Amino acid sequence: IFSYMLQLRKLSDGELREILFARMGNNNQIDNDAITLALDFADGNPRKFLTILREAALFSKNKLKKEDVLKALEPYISIMRKDYQLSPKDINIFKLMKEGEVSKIVKFLLKKKIVKTRQTAYTYLSRLKDKGLIIENEGKIVLSRVGKLFYRFMS
Repeated sequence: IFSYMLQLRKLSDGELREILFARMGNNNQIDNDAITLALDFADGNPRKFLTILREAALFSKNKLKKEDVLKALEPYISIMRKDYQLSPKDINIFKLMKEGEVSKIVKFLLKKKIVKTRQTAYTYLSRLKDKGLIIENEGKIVLSRVGKLFYRFMS
């Protein structure tokens, strides 16, 4: 069955915007901040992107705004908060962390005196990776889709 599956690439933000405007026309019914937030959550998936905006439209009175998208995402956000319970130190590291090379992130954590040793820094990064909040690829760390959302909605 896997031989019949197609692997589709993620679409860029620009491509997702083109799909939206092709379906709706360029009639300014959606605020740019709302589109940006939906793009962040969709992570390149056109179905997710359009579903989020469709669900947000249920909360909208006239023009779709960022607040409407936040209301539509609230069930997902509350699940994230429950599922990704982190220690205060994990959260502090996650908030301060920038995407980039692992070695530079470790040096940054040491320089800011957030951790005392390199091993401790690697332990915290490993924990964030195990929880699916960050992705390590070829010596670089980037926030995963879930990580981006968690970072954005952390309170």
